[in-house]
Amino acid sequence: MTDIKWGIDLGGTKIEGVLLKIKDNKPDILLRKRIATESQYGYDHILHRIQSLINDLQSVSGYSPDQIGIGTPGSYDPTTLVHKNSNTTCLNGRTFKSDLEQLLQIPVSMANDANCFAVAEATLGAVPAMIPDARVVFGIIMGTGVGGGVAVSYTHLDVYKRQTNMVVMKISKPFHLSKILMKRYMPHFPMCRL
Repeated sequence: MTDIKWGIDLGGTKIEGVLLKIKDNKPDILLRKRIATESQYGYDHILHRIQSLINDLQSVSGYSPDQIGIGTPGSYDPTTLVHKNSNTTCLNGRTFKSDLEQLLQIPVSMANDANCFAVAEATLGAVPAMIPDARVVFGIIMGTGVGGGVAVSYTHLDVYKRQTNMVVMKISKPFHLSKILMKRYMPHFPMCRL
């Protein structure tokens, strides 16, 4: 089975779009484009930069997305529906996910960029080839900001940076992992507090 996936990596200085052709769980990059974020021009400008990038990818590829995934600095809070903890500060406190869905007129799946990195490596990257039975993958991403992502059994845990300079793990509801499970698999990460 062949499937085309659309992804956006929103960073502090760049926005990168990619079209992946997935066949037999193997990714093949069809198209990739990078543009400047230009966050100094504000929130609406970033939304329109993403829209412009998607339009460019559509024009070149001939494909149109019916949904899109986006990795962002910070995180989307499903309770308050706002973005928070982003080093691209104009996103904080804004309904970024729903505003992007309204602008693009397609569903948007949104997650922290470091979590996206960890899940991608755990499922489509180096991990399956090197350590096929791995169930916990920890990745650090360093760009304009620094973040950590954890993938457990091919899904992610939300990592929130608190102002106390400790990393706190918050387990997302769909994953139903207990503190006992976390303590079993995470003892070698001293920065993690349960």
